[in-house]
Amino acid sequence: MDDRTESTFGSYVLYERIGAGGMAEAYVASRLGAPDYCVVKLVRDATSEVARQRMRREASAGIYLAHENLVRTLDAGTVSGTFFVAVELIIGVDLTRWLAERGPLPVPVVASVLAQALAGLEYAHGAEGPDGAPLNLVHRDLSPANLMVAEDGCVKIIDFGLVRADVGDARTRPGMVMGTLGYVSPEQAVSDPVDARSDLYSLSAVAYELLTGAPVARGQDANAILRSVLSEVPPPIRSVRAEVPAALAEAIERGLAKAPKDRHADARAYLDAIHSVERSDRAEIGRLLREDFPSLAERRAKWARSSEGPQEPTRTAPRPEAPGRRYGGWAIGIGLAVVVALGVVLLRAPDREIAPPRTAPTPAPRAIAPRVAPREVEAPSPEPPPPPRTEPPPRRRARPARRARPEPTVVAPPNPKAEPKRAPTAAELTARFERVVARAERLEASESVQRFRAELTFVRASGVLTEDVVARLQARLAQLERAAR
Repeated sequence: MDDRTESTFGSYVLYERIGAGGMAEAYVASRLGAPDYCVVKLVRDATSEVARQRMRREASAGIYLAHENLVRTLDAGTVSGTFFVAVELIIGVDLTRWLAERGPLPVPVVASVLAQALAGLEYAHGAEGPDGAPLNLVHRDLSPANLMVAEDGCVKIIDFGLVRADVGDARTRPGMVMGTLGYVSPEQAVSDPVDARSDLYSLSAVAYELLTGAPVARGQDANAILRSVLSEVPPPIRSVRAEVPAALAEAIERGLAKAPKDRHADARAYLDAIHSVERSDRAEIGRLLREDFPSLAERRAKWARSSEGPQEPTRTAPRPEAPGRRYGGWAIGIGLAVVVALGVVLLRAPDREIAPPRTAPTPAPRAIAPRVAPREVEAPSPEPPPPPRTEPPPRRRARPARRARPEPTVVAPPNPKAEPKRAPTAAELTARFERVVARAERLEASESVQRFRAELTFVRASGVLTEDVVARLQARLAQLERAAR
């Protein structure tokens, strides 16, 4: 595929190839209906089981990782037999390119890069599974190529393809060294079991090179590099660069100890050791990065977006309408008309009932009195008033009694203490997660709006998928509804 040829891969549009290796390749892509670009990595050789396992481990680890210093995994699956992983797109450069462009970086910049990477490792090393048990993640491939600096100065750890975990882990065969030579720990070089302290060694090797410009392990071939990792001690940092603070140099050199027990206990202890070292803020790191790589501005203008791009902008989750909101105006108008009509009828009905009969009108007494002055003509004596009528006066017609509205039935909320719920086991949580993921994958091929809506309701109620996955499924539902119309 040409680097700039658009093509469709499942529900993704691939725009530009940005990387290719022996087993996999990466493309800038966007998902139909999604507002942002991403990176889709897919196995080049569909028969490569090694590449499949590596990308599956990356996807499995990414499900549990959500930290600003770790690359976000957005999606994973299989399309026409090709396994893929979709991760966030980072507008920036890796440390390999920055070292090649600038050489040794400023000391405050290195301190900040180291601190941000340690924060990401602390989160990854302490990640837990759905049952609350620790996953014991180990990256196993930290190197300058797998540490990216975004244009805003944020450091991101990428490529968890070699991650070791207590779930979904593929064991390394005896004699096989996994990782980037020159940055693997001594125990990883001899295929011994590794833990979080192995990542601390690899990160210290990266920091040493950022400060001195020289790698920790040196050699002409792979065997020489491995011998250097196992037995050689690099020159002290301050002997190469005297302005490096002693606290920073000592912390990095302790992280390079050959024996894991002689290193920092964990990432938090490492962070505490460099707490007093001056660091550059992210804005300063981003400014230096943009000065060294002016092309980042063009790349940002091309790929960075939030709500616009070649795909139509979508609101990934259609906003639910309040009950009656769509027909609220018509309902109010009809209700007012009915009330006015009833008022007119009720006002006219009482007038007809209380009016006296026209055949026997009762004249007023003043109508027959003579209009003569009393001094000239004697006024006749007034007649006695007529006796009161014996007929009962017309009454107002009694209105029918209104029906009493039934009182709403109040249902007492269930008492949680009455029937305590049993906590699900780890096996039940894992099985539920797998069922939800299977349903979410089936929705990708669904073309029925009703079935999709029912399945989506179950997936959202499960609460085990990330917001990105739920938003993507909602966007797919909106697309199907538009097509149905």
